[in-house]
Amino acid sequence: MTRILAISGSLRSRSSNTFLLEAAALLAPEGVEITVYRGLGNLPHFNPDLEGLESAAALQYRRQLQEADGVLISSPEYAHGVTGVMKNDSARRQRWRHDCLSGTHEWRDCNTRNLSHRRSTHSDDRAG
Repeated sequence: MTRILAISGSLRSRSSNTFLLEAAALLAPEGVEITVYRGLGNLPHFNPDLEGLESAAALQYRRQLQEADGVLISSPEYAHGVTGVMKNDSARRQRWRHDCLSGTHEWRDCNTRNLSHRRSTHSDDRAG
């Protein structure tokens, strides 16, 4: 079984990015399990000074990432970049990945893919 952890870069309850990941989970082929991570909004801001003191939510998220064979990300674009929550998440995942490569933590050689869509040709405050 191939396990994919799907992460939406939008915290909106009716996010089209989350819907897209949910559709991917429903349409996943046999032998592939896609789990949509629902706790991104519960994670504290990444702060490397607090390493070793991570919250229970951050430790649980890290376990899910460690157990995944891959990561699928769908995020809206804000100000020509990803959302703030995704920037924070990216910093956290990069640090954990660095720890893996330096041998201080276990981490699979995890593949990450970005899934994007465009609702319109104009960006506005309703993106997400």
